[in-house]
Amino acid sequence: ARAVRISEELQRHAVDLVRATRTVPSVQLGAGPRASLSLTHLAQALALLDGDDAVDTVSAFTREVPGIATVFEQCGLQVAAQAYLACDLETLPALQRRSLSSWNSVDGRAVRDLLRRSYPGIDPSRPFAPSGREPEWTDYLSRLIATDGCGVFDPEASGWLASAGGQLAGVVIATRLASEVGHIAQVAVDGPRRGHGLDRQLVHEACARMAAAGCRQATLFVDRRNVGAIALYDHLGFRPAASFVAAGRLQPRRLTRPVAGVATITRR
Repeated sequence: ARAVRISEELQRHAVDLVRATRTVPSVQLGAGPRASLSLTHLAQALALLDGDDAVDTVSAFTREVPGIATVFEQCGLQVAAQAYLACDLETLPALQRRSLSSWNSVDGRAVRDLLRRSYPGIDPSRPFAPSGREPEWTDYLSRLIATDGCGVFDPEASGWLASAGGQLAGVVIATRLASEVGHIAQVAVDGPRRGHGLDRQLVHEACARMAAAGCRQATLFVDRRNVGAIALYDHLGFRPAASFVAAGRLQPRRLTRPVAGVATITRR
């Protein structure tokens, strides 16, 4: 397996993933530095089993281990199946482009509140803001923008749409996983504006901007229970690339990261 090629970029990504486990509040016990070596060796072994001579950029670190969901459930965790989708940007459907407002002009509080409304209630299996409380959403949004645990924030591919009254109607947050791989970290549309195609326009425009910046591929995660979103992404050309399970239970957290436009909040 050691003979299977893995790029320096992917090795750095493994290091970033492991480092993120020690900084993200939803992870109770972070992984040690040597975990990145184990992660890359596992990716090489899985590639070898697949008959590949190199580690694939998209699915390298998003493999679902058979039976792991049952193990998590037996440990008292709530589990949700997640799909990792990828889109070849060269085959992106030719839809009418929608001009997005600049990310720099958005109100951070409004984005946080929109995300919170889009994921209502408590869900311990949710990889972000499982309790649904405002401080968690503040922390989550701050980390999307300021850290690289979900890729490096891409303000040029991110943006928002306003309603007729100038209020935030929808937002898309994009990151860059690799030089030619972009990622849709979040897309959300306010309740009264849903059903009008804004979500499709947001994702399509973000992908078009990624392609214009040199990306060849776009990726995203989606909860398998969200059949409407899966159908939307399929229409835009996103196809299954890998899968994994998210599991968790609520734990007390200390949250301290600020987001632009939102005061620093600490919760024990």
